[in-house]
Amino acid sequence: MSALGRVSLSAAIPTYLGDGHSPFPKPDAARLVPEHGVEQAQLLSAAIEDLLSELDATVPNWGQHTLASGSAWAVVARLRERHTAIDERAAAVLVWAYSYWNR
Repeated sequence: MSALGRVSLSAAIPTYLGDGHSPFPKPDAARLVPEHGVEQAQLLSAAIEDLLSELDATVPNWGQHTLASGSAWAVVARLRERHTAIDERAAAVLVWAYSYWNR
């Protein structure tokens, strides 16, 4: 079992990125503290930042993709291929963040 134990990374991604709290993706580990405590929030935020770094290094062929399709490709076809535990909601939030940061 990982250091994250039973905590679902997928459940933490929307909270960390501000889904429902911000009109744009805004990473904030402090939003994880009320539900997970300081230590677990630090582990989750580090794991999410690792995913975001991996996602940032994924570059679609922008000549063949729109912003929407390229963002979906980066998350669904590439990131979720390597991280199968990312659920639909977390994937949608990652697409939202990727598209915002690459506009």
